[in-house]
Amino acid sequence: MITKDEQHTIEQYLKTIGINTMEFFEEMYDHICTSFENRKDKSQGIDAHIRDVVQPSFGGVNGIIKIRDQRTKARIRLVRKRFGQIFISYFLGWPNVLITFGVILGCWTLSQLFGIKTLITISSICFIFIPLTFFFGKWIQFWRKCKKAGKVYRTSEVYQIFTPFMALALQVPNMTIQSWNMFADKDIYGSLFIHPEICIPLSIIMLISFFTLSKLYKEEFIIKTSFN
Repeated sequence: MITKDEQHTIEQYLKTIGINTMEFFEEMYDHICTSFENRKDKSQGIDAHIRDVVQPSFGGVNGIIKIRDQRTKARIRLVRKRFGQIFISYFLGWPNVLITFGVILGCWTLSQLFGIKTLITISSICFIFIPLTFFFGKWIQFWRKCKKAGKVYRTSEVYQIFTPFMALALQVPNMTIQSWNMFADKDIYGSLFIHPEICIPLSIIMLISFFTLSKLYKEEFIIKTSFN
């Protein structure tokens, strides 16, 4: 059995070398615990075991960091691929294509009844502000849960991957304001809204992206590290 002090040593070691996401942290923690419990030299302490057995088996700390980065890249590829599959299914797949027909009809009707600006505003709220609010709400909830449980990590690979996208989305309102200030006198910004052939397809894409993100979040992208 591993003592509380030995568990603490493993947790602090992983924290020190930069393993701060739940998935990889838990896998590495379990691997080190199993390795230590099955060690040949029962007199070997946890610090010596990590230094002389665990680290060399991965090629040192750099080897562990390399695996961490490979996991992140693999998860990003999976998320991007799945996003593309779901997005395309709204145009080519049944019955998702019915939702797309509904979005197209809704965008056209909304533009006719309330104008292009209203349509763009609603589409932007669905594509930017709702996902942002949901994302940060879930991340804060996860952070508080980890803190309450006394976990060393405070984030997950899921939030780590989506953070750059959300950070970019946060810049959209600022870019919109800057565009307004830059082109207001030339009326370029205002003239955009008199072209439904641009704004309606843009709104459709944003709304379909919103539905895609909603489905994507519900899916699990499980990546297991193979320990030799």
